[in-house]
Amino acid sequence: MKPYMSVLIFLLLLIACKPEQESSPTAVSPATIPPTDIPSDEEMPTAVSLQPPPESQKDEAALFKTGLVASQQAIVDELLPVAPLYHLHLTVNEDLSRILGREQLRYTNQESVAIDALYFHLFPNLLGDSITVSEVIIDGRPVTPVLEKEEDSILRLPLDSPLPPDGQVQVKILFETAVPSESERNYGIFANTDGVLAMAHFYPQLAVYDDEGWNTAVPSPEGDVTYADSSFYIVELTAPVEQVIAASGFEAAREEDGRTQTVTYAAGPVRDFYAVMSDDYAKQSATTGETTINSYAPAAYTDEAAQALASSVEAMAYFSTQYAPYPYTEMDIASTPTLALGVEYPGLFVLTNKIYEDGRYLDYLEATVIHEMGHQWFYNLVGSDQLDEPWLDESLTQYITARQFEELYGQAGWDGYYGSFDNRWARTEYADIPIGQPVSVYEKSGTYSGIIYGRGPIFVAELEEWMGRETFDIFLRDYVETYAWKVATTEAFKALAEEHCDCDLTGLFEEWVY
Repeated sequence: MKPYMSVLIFLLLLIACKPEQESSPTAVSPATIPPTDIPSDEEMPTAVSLQPPPESQKDEAALFKTGLVASQQAIVDELLPVAPLYHLHLTVNEDLSRILGREQLRYTNQESVAIDALYFHLFPNLLGDSITVSEVIIDGRPVTPVLEKEEDSILRLPLDSPLPPDGQVQVKILFETAVPSESERNYGIFANTDGVLAMAHFYPQLAVYDDEGWNTAVPSPEGDVTYADSSFYIVELTAPVEQVIAASGFEAAREEDGRTQTVTYAAGPVRDFYAVMSDDYAKQSATTGETTINSYAPAAYTDEAAQALASSVEAMAYFSTQYAPYPYTEMDIASTPTLALGVEYPGLFVLTNKIYEDGRYLDYLEATVIHEMGHQWFYNLVGSDQLDEPWLDESLTQYITARQFEELYGQAGWDGYYGSFDNRWARTEYADIPIGQPVSVYEKSGTYSGIIYGRGPIFVAELEEWMGRETFDIFLRDYVETYAWKVATTEAFKALAEEHCDCDLTGLFEEWVY
């Protein structure tokens, strides 16, 4: 049990997935990767076929269903035939400084128009080091890639002929990623620091095709990096054998040869694939319903890891009852040196080492766990454009975190966490800035935090009061069900809310959102 007064104190503090300081380091230009001691393409593992035959699709469907709770398994039959399907072969070198990768993507054109090129994000070129693409083959034919945008962060792959609606292509990409040895922009999410390799956004990731065409927006140094469709991943990861690994999805196979381990993960549907490793991790586990939750932290922080595990069990149970069942049979928590208090990924979230190491930060643990767990519903299950409409995942997640505190601690819990929203907004002098703008608009230091994490959830609470809690709760459950594994927008959110309240919310949205 947690001391009651401690709860009231830390609820008023600055808590959520943001760093203690609002400034972000300047991006580092891409560097050339030294061509030493990386296995050749011929030496890469070949356990996962580069071109799975049609009969293997049933096996793949069964594999992905293994990672989903019973009530969510039907989504595989619906999405797998058309959603992006990644096969990644990855080798991490001995000092965790480089990743050699072979990626195969099966892409199906789900749009109503033909497309003449595919676009991929090369996020490492923005996040402190570099990613180099050495070969691209589409349907067996070599393709000359084109680098675009800031720091060559977009990869354009022209197609020989336009791909019609429902058309399908197989893309093979060979790449090498250099990992920064210092925490860089976007909270140091991708780095090899303090004995932890945090593999965030390290591979060529397909861009989203939305109502404006291929969305190739470059992320701001503040805020989240990705905007992605639901996809499926089979990942074969080879790393030094002493490393303890946590990753999106579940472990489907493992081999060891004395020096290295090769672990195959299956994950999907997910918005991204993330992995983190350290030779100092110890694992604790708990089971709730059909899901096993694993908590990874240095062995010296057993008590803190246990506390994170206990809080995650409570949060998962609450959100599963309130909105929709947690979809996966596994959930991981890991401590990393991130500059944020916490960061969300599909089926996994990380907490900053400071929460474990520094007693002054321990009071943030419960709130950060609840917030990051909430993102499994608003970010992963219900997707949104996190660059252009960050309020749809962050403000909503702040609000549902307050609701969980109310569930745990009554009115005092709600009032305490709601007070943190007001404190954030107050730092902007209660600026009347719309919450529905892109991250890049909130340029002044502290504005993004104050508006998206402060004013944003206050708006959601106002909307709840306007609609009435019972109606609002029914609406939010319907919103999750309607847009599960899809991408929602502000207009979709508003339209569905108006259906439930049988009212016009335009004035309220004009006051707060637009």
